[in-house]
Amino acid sequence: MSRIIDRGSRSINFALSAILFNVAPTILEVGLVSGLLAYNLGPAYAVVAVGTVASYVVFTVKVSAWRIGIRQAMNRLVCVRVMCVICQVRLIFETDR
Repeated sequence: MSRIIDRGSRSINFALSAILFNVAPTILEVGLVSGLLAYNLGPAYAVVAVGTVASYVVFTVKVSAWRIGIRQAMNRLVCVRVMCVICQVRLIFETDR
């Protein structure tokens, strides 16, 4: 039970650290840059910059979800194969005994 709680607390710690040190500064930077672009060059440039970053985020999330699905399918296949091998070994052991 303590191992599960420890894993949960490490997961929360990782998520908060990622948000604090990666996501929040990136959002702040994109906001500042788009503000400067809008002020110096016009709002069209700011919209293009924000749109580019947003499309990159959407693409990254979709590709990551696709890859996670492939990885989960591979893990399920590996588990099935391992269980088959375990059953075969056990049957051989039982028949030799």
